[in-house]
Amino acid sequence: MKATDDPIVWDYAKDNDFMIVSKDADMHVQLSLRESVESCLVAAWKLLDAIGRRIVASRF
Repeated sequence: MKATDDPIVWDYAKDNDFMIVSKDADMHVQLSLRESVESCLVAAWKLLDAIGRRIVASRF
């Protein structure tokens, strides 16, 4: 396999239900960053949803 950017490998694996096995230290960093970003986005979405529900409830 020739060299490919990590995000391309991650997206390909996700889209095709593959598991990545690597000794590359960057892969661990990439996993940590992706999990952190995803967790923050989920938390932000839940917060916005709760705020939206309160706004709607307060108008009725």
